[in-house]
Amino acid sequence: MRQSRDGSTRRETRRERNERFGAPEKNRAPIIPRGCSHYEAWFWDLSATRPPAMEGVAPLRPRDFVEWAAVSGAALSREDIYVLRSMDGAFRAAVATEQEDLRQREEARRR
Repeated sequence: MRQSRDGSTRRETRRERNERFGAPEKNRAPIIPRGCSHYEAWFWDLSATRPPAMEGVAPLRPRDFVEWAAVSGAALSREDIYVLRSMDGAFRAAVATEQEDLRQREEARRR
């Protein structure tokens, strides 16, 4: 619990807790290098075509890249696909972590 400016107590936010313990901000926006902003647009466009998954987020398959490139007209190099697959892995890991945090919070509320 934290004390507010008006003297009342309230629950500490995740951001406040992270700051207090010096933990890195989990939901911090990534820094995208100059000249690479197209990757973010490509990723979200490509991600919208991903197949449904029973739990979490389904990984992008090689054929998803081929089909998306054919429809979008984007000429993807091997390096482009590597960057997009790396972004996909980071995205799926972040979603899995968030889902696990949510599961733990819901479990704690039931107790």
